[in-house]
Amino acid sequence: MKISCLNPICSLLIILYALTGIFLEDSHADRLTIVPHLDLEYQHDSNYFKAENGEKSVGTYIFRPGIDLGYVTAKSSLSLNYSAEVNQYSGEDNISDYDYVGHKASLAVKSQVSNRLTMAVLNDFIKTRDPASSDEFNNDVTRNKYTLNRFTPGLLYQFGDKFSLGVKFTNLRTDYSEGISEDSNENRGTFTLTYNLNHSTAVDIDYQVWDRDYEGSSSDYTSNQAMFNLKKKYKYLTFKAGAGYHAREFDHSDMNDLNAPTWVIGVKGQTGSSSDGTPKSWIDATLNQNYNDSGSGDFYYKATKFSASLGHVFMERLKMDLKGFYQFSDYDEGPRKDNKWALACRTNYAVNKVFSLAVEPGFESRQSNEAGKDYDNTYILFNINVRYDLGGKNWF
Repeated sequence: MKISCLNPICSLLIILYALTGIFLEDSHADRLTIVPHLDLEYQHDSNYFKAENGEKSVGTYIFRPGIDLGYVTAKSSLSLNYSAEVNQYSGEDNISDYDYVGHKASLAVKSQVSNRLTMAVLNDFIKTRDPASSDEFNNDVTRNKYTLNRFTPGLLYQFGDKFSLGVKFTNLRTDYSEGISEDSNENRGTFTLTYNLNHSTAVDIDYQVWDRDYEGSSSDYTSNQAMFNLKKKYKYLTFKAGAGYHAREFDHSDMNDLNAPTWVIGVKGQTGSSSDGTPKSWIDATLNQNYNDSGSGDFYYKATKFSASLGHVFMERLKMDLKGFYQFSDYDEGPRKDNKWALACRTNYAVNKVFSLAVEPGFESRQSNEAGKDYDNTYILFNINVRYDLGGKNWF
């Protein structure tokens, strides 16, 4: 099932059409916020192309202007976040050929249609060379430029204090402008039935079905996944655990279908509050296992991934965040197995409410039993951020 009309422009028109009936009927407690911002950034990578041999040291200069807009009424909300990203490279012959202007935009609309029914429409768009945005379990190292657009309308119906049913549709369009990677179109339906045992404990049954169509020689496929999840909240911590099964069928008869359990465990926590409203201390850790979704070239693997972030704000202005991940990728075709990990520490100092400075050193590595797939990369990033809140006052 391919819905080719859901490109970024078409998605935006659908969202704007949905807005017509939402905000015109809900004109109470209007509030408009406008926050322009600007990042000036420099990053140096010791192995920009993540190659096993012939490492190339590259510096990246980034100019990132943007704006965050918000509009809230008594029953509805709208947010629009946009930033452009001018990337210029230096350090290697012909590296300037990789210069490009990226984009990142997110539009979210939410409305309480009735006491029981909530409607939401989301659209995310990105243009980048970073392969990490294309898949949660991405193991690629290519620097091919691509655009990704995710359009998600959804409904949530509350049957009472205990039960709720969420339904959403997601169209994900990935278009590569260079390199050997293939364009693809994914359509996904998600159904989530939630039961609240009490104010701190909830269980849900989540079912997803989706297909991904490739425009090249890679096999199209259909996936079905069912999960049972438990969430428990304490004073400062929230724990989540889930288990289920994922079955994937390929259109090409010479490919083996994929079938395996999938699971997740995680914890989130925060304490205190800083002057800007963010937590004083926090932790976010997840361990999960599933298949990758983006398999251009029919490269699929079972990924087991642990990711974590923890941080603290010192003296109200100095924020430190230690983050990293480890991923084991077991490829379905052939004996290839990869161990990939990364670790970074970001330190951000708020000079005042407008200016902040940040530095982030980091290291990433991949070790594989297949020749030519190992790499190490050390990087350091410097950032200057200017962010001005125009007041969040009542404008109408």
